[in-house]
Parts: sequence; C-alpha cells; structure tokens
Amino acid sequence: MPVYQGTELFEIYSCGFDLWTEHLLLKFLSQNLALKTLCFGNNIWLMFGKAVLRNFTLNDVGQLLHCLILEDWPINSSNCSILRDLLRKMASTLTSLSLKGCLIDRNQNVLSEIVSGIADCTSLQTLDLSGNSLGNYGTCFSGTFIKLTQLNELSLRGNRLPTNVVVSIMKELLESSKQRGSRMKVLDVRGNKIIEEGHSVRKTIRNLQRSFVDRIICDQDDK
Repeated sequence: MPVYQGTELFEIYSCGFDLWTEHLLLKFLSQNLALKTLCFGNNIWLMFGKAVLRNFTLNDVGQLLHCLILEDWPINSSNCSILRDLLRKMASTLTSLSLKGCLIDRNQNVLSEIVSGIADCTSLQTLDLSGNSLGNYGTCFSGTFIKLTQLNELSLRGNRLPTNVVVSIMKELLESSKQRGSRMKVLDVRGNKIIEEGHSVRKTIRNLQRSFVDRIICDQDDK
C-alpha cells in the first residue's frame, strides 16, 4: 500500500491558532513531501507565517515548492531575510510567486532583500507584484526582470509606478524574451501612472508590447 506523502496544496487565510495547533501544523508541513503550493495571507499571524517560512528554509520541503502565494502579509525587517533565503532555496523549482499587497515597508534594505530573492528565481513563469503602491521605489527592481528568462505572466497592477520605471521594466522584459526566444503572454500595468503621461508615452509602450508580449493590460482597456 502506498505511503501517504501529504497534500499538494496547503492554504491558510485570515485565521490564527493556539500554540499547540501551530506546533502540529509546522510539524505536518516539515514532513509534507507532496507539497507543491503554499498559500497564506490576509493578515495571518506574522509570527506563525515567519515560522512557516523559516521551517521551509531549514528542511528539504522548501525545495519541493512550485508555487508560493503570499497576499496582504506584511514583509518587514523581521521576516524579509527569511523570505529571501527561502526564495533562494526554491530558485530552481519555483515557477509561480505572488507577493500581492506584501511590500508595504518602504525600507530600502527590506526591498533590496526581497528583490535579491526574486532575481534568483530564474525558473519563475508567473509573478504577481500587484497592490504594493511602490511608486518611485519600483526602481529597486532595476536589473531584476532581465534575469527572469522563463517569465510568461507579470502583474504590476496598482503600484503607481512612474512611466520611466514601467518603460525600463518593459525593456528588460524585451531582452529577457529575446534570450529565451519566445514571447511573454500577459503583462498587467493597470494602476500605474502611464495614462497620466499622455498619448506619446502610451504609444511607446504599445510599440514595446508588439516586440515581446501577446497582451498588455492598461487602464484604458477597462473603459
């Protein structure tokens, strides 16, 4: 009879646990050799989330993950290095990452740690950075996207990025697509400052789109 290896999906949102339950969950996760997708967020207790990430960094289960979804889970100075180390451990296996609404700490060191971890994940096919309102801090990602040569889908929605940052990112994605010899599928740039800059800027972005991506989603697409 086959031995039970665990579950492929583990998802926790908007809840907290007593210490005994946390201990049992951490033990289960550390032995779950079938796990492929981990999802947690919506303000799940920071200490428990931090313990989960550290647990995965210290054992072999972290190397098995293909998809990591963190949403509305604040990344700060107390947990950014743990997430960075986990991303580096998963660098060759992780294909999908969501940090939606997580990058709310504007500390340069915090952002640098996370950007460094993302840049190492060269097998990423899907990346969601939406809802972080990065603004000018989006420049922290300079030089990152050209390394993600497997990336097919990227969401930058709701980041209030200046046009020059969006254009710079798109140029990196263009070079990345040239390296792999195929086009991206989707780039979502809604909720940035493109539409405020006028027709000429949008034309530049559309020209870039034709070069490397099948579909770009802009704010005017919703009108």
